[in-house]
Amino acid sequence: GCLWHIETELSDGCTNDSKYPIQWMQSQSKANMMHPTAKQCCDKMMPNKACKFYDRGCDATPKGGPPPGVTPPTPKAEPPAATSPKQSSGGSSGCLWHIETELSDGCTNDSKYPIQWMQSQSKANMMHP
Repeated sequence: GCLWHIETELSDGCTNDSKYPIQWMQSQSKANMMHPTAKQCCDKMMPNKACKFYDRGCDATPKGGPPPGVTPPTPKAEPPAATSPKQSSGGSSGCLWHIETELSDGCTNDSKYPIQWMQSQSKANMMHP
């Protein structure tokens, strides 16, 4: 069967479709992002919140490329301490942390994430101080 994950467009529940970043199937992300049942997905990703089940089924290949099987990249080291405070424009201080969306090999506080992650039903799971 297909694994369940947060619904990536509405972020109001869990689905078993194939619309998710391929990186979510890599070992370091899979345990957190992919779940065997809709209930387990909702319990982990949207605890104590209304969580819809979207039983859509999946294709063999997730969005974003060929089936997983490539060795995942080495996880990034801890983020460096903030640089000098004079970096006021373009700096990412004050931004929330989230999974890095291109490689899914760590966390970042950049602005490259789906806008839906800031909606109340996803924010607590996807965005972190």
